[in-house]
Amino acid sequence: MTQIETQSLRIERTYDAPLARVRAALTEPKLLAKWFAPAPMTAHVHACDARVGGQYEISMVGKDPEGNDATHTATGTFTEVGPRRVAMTFNWSEQPLPNETTLAFDLEETKAGTRLVLTHGGFPNQEAATLHTEGWEGCLAKLPQAL
Repeated sequence: MTQIETQSLRIERTYDAPLARVRAALTEPKLLAKWFAPAPMTAHVHACDARVGGQYEISMVGKDPEGNDATHTATGTFTEVGPRRVAMTFNWSEQPLPNETTLAFDLEETKAGTRLVLTHGGFPNQEAATLHTEGWEGCLAKLPQAL
């Protein structure tokens, strides 16, 4: 289920994997590199200090819609790193948003595996929220590769 509200987005997915494995995919560089970029882009994890106050930097590398080489680097600070929630600030290095946004992954064990709820808020406008929804849906589609 995907829901976009003004200046924020929320995406829910359930993965056939234990909660600890899904959480690891949110905090371990080798696992992040498998999914933190929508296809056909690839992710390159430059930093991932998954503790409160720790920094991360992850580049998404590939082609833009016109076929030109493109790199988009997400940066931020972890604000919460718990067993069921990982939260951070989020912005882009190459074309920063007017303000840092907030990103959270909430996890819940279910009979089917692990329910992940991604919430990304603080966008300057609805267009930015919609574009990020497309990107996150592409990333989350690749998450099973890390599980």
